[in-house]
Amino acid sequence: MDIYSNVPISFAVAALGGTIQVDTVDGKVEYDVKAGTQTGTRVRLRGKGVPTIRNKNIRGDHYVTLVVQVPERMTEEQKELLRKFDEAMN
Repeated sequence: MDIYSNVPISFAVAALGGTIQVDTVDGKVEYDVKAGTQTGTRVRLRGKGVPTIRNKNIRGDHYVTLVVQVPERMTEEQKELLRKFDEAMN
């Protein structure tokens, strides 16, 4: 009855927080990502899993693992901004 899925999020959303959309069996659901979320964080969407055959009012949960996506290609400007950010953090 439970469903498990992975949802990619950007580094900015992981660091700053923000709203993402998760595809469920009932359609899209909005979820508020907390600031400072790490890759591999698992959240539970209660009652968004598969309904039981005997009682449609009883449903499983949908477990979502948030995966921070690292950009594969960046412009020189983006790289420089990221270097400045890294320096500011150290």
